[in-house]
Amino acid sequence: MTKDKVKPDSADKVYWRQNETFADLFNAYLYNGEQVIKSEELEELDTDTSDVVEIGEVKESIRGARDVIKIAKKYNGVEYVLLAIENQEGIHYAMPIRVMGYDHYSYNKQYNDRKNYYKKSNIKLKDDEFLSGIRKTDKFLPVITLVLYYGEKDWDGPKSLYDMLVIPDRIKSFVGNYPINIIQMRDSHLLFHNQYNVDLFTVMSIVYDNGKTMDQKIQELRQYESDRNIDEKVIDVIVATTNLQVNKKKVGEQKMCTFWDELRESGKNEGKIEGKREAQCEAIHNIMESLNLSMEQAMDVLKIPESERAEYTSKV
Repeated sequence: MTKDKVKPDSADKVYWRQNETFADLFNAYLYNGEQVIKSEELEELDTDTSDVVEIGEVKESIRGARDVIKIAKKYNGVEYVLLAIENQEGIHYAMPIRVMGYDHYSYNKQYNDRKNYYKKSNIKLKDDEFLSGIRKTDKFLPVITLVLYYGEKDWDGPKSLYDMLVIPDRIKSFVGNYPINIIQMRDSHLLFHNQYNVDLFTVMSIVYDNGKTMDQKIQELRQYESDRNIDEKVIDVIVATTNLQVNKKKVGEQKMCTFWDELRESGKNEGKIEGKREAQCEAIHNIMESLNLSMEQAMDVLKIPESERAEYTSKV
């Protein structure tokens, strides 16, 4: 049976580009569910963050792209905030620096756009304004980036720049911090109004509930799905971010039933793989003890491929 592997980035980006799901996520995180940001007031922006950095006479091109970024507007059409989402399937131990880079680009773009506007329009600036190329009264839009973490493990990476630095207490107040906004999909407790988001976060929390067996998860998921029709866009995100390989055609024909079956099968396969690893670890340990060999020699005896040895080294 041929199975499709949905790419996390593509599934996530398609899902969060919908103004309704995007607005609902930010309302849940920023305003505790109050409907402050309106979907009709959102406008998608270019996600490209490529830039040219100049160091002396050397210019270096840096390529990059955000996942989703939109501009939110007030009721009278005045722009007031830039909102961005970064999808993260695994734990990134330099996430604050990464988010800083994205946010810096967004601020720098606003600055350069304003400066270039004055230059092209031949608008005269005062003497003190000439150095920066902008007016003293110019203000820019704030940028808020949400990091959506889809992983099964709790996020144990840094949540601010301080978490990545060794700072003596006497100088800490002089070092700028940069906290980031992380949402764990499996355990968010956010108040949503959009049904797609409700379904997505509910199903993710059930799938990643380590306190339940796979059969218990399937039963709970079937019960949840029996009362509603979960949209295929939601299924795409779940399939992609849980690393499942699912027959999408069958899912389309039989709704979520096939997905739950595939989830159970995936759980069984994971269990078999983990069981094999545990047995192999025990075999390595026994050979080391009985033959007085090193771990590397024991793995040579068992003919364990070089590509797999690292995972056993940390477990034996």
